[in-house]
Amino acid sequence: MVSKKFFNLKIAYLISLVLMVSAVCLPATVSADLGEPELALNLLVPDISPGKEGTITVTVMEVGGSDSAQDITITLSTKTPGVTFGKATIDKVDAGGNATATIPMKVDSSVKTGAYTGVYTVDYSHTGLLGIGTFSNSVEGVFTFNVTSLFPVPLSPITVIIACIVTAFVAFYCGTRRENQ
Repeated sequence: MVSKKFFNLKIAYLISLVLMVSAVCLPATVSADLGEPELALNLLVPDISPGKEGTITVTVMEVGGSDSAQDITITLSTKTPGVTFGKATIDKVDAGGNATATIPMKVDSSVKTGAYTGVYTVDYSHTGLLGIGTFSNSVEGVFTFNVTSLFPVPLSPITVIIACIVTAFVAFYCGTRRENQ
């Protein structure tokens, strides 16, 4: 009986020792990325005039996933003839983080003023559970942009003549007032 108790006590000590060593050697939390990132996109699209170029500011945010996104490519497109976009790349957005990039935009002079729609595509990769493997994902959405005229009033010949008459009158009036003072 004594030897059986002693044997059970040895096993209990051995199990305790293994648990203590494993608690010291293994980290309390796993720091590898887990799950998938959840990305959101914020586009700041300025109004642009026909025949002009502009820049769109894009902010990519990781809004609820538990993983970072890498090798992010943002592509904008539209079915509107005469409107072209570049694309942007971002190296990495950490979980809960964000990053900003710019995308060039060009509108040909033939494009009529108005509101138009476009499509954005965000392609990215992320690591799998415990950092094992790499997976590719894509997010798509719709955005709007405005093509506006430089002048709110169409420039007809009569508009130009009226503008010249008003400018001449103001210049004459201001010159006359200076001479009288």
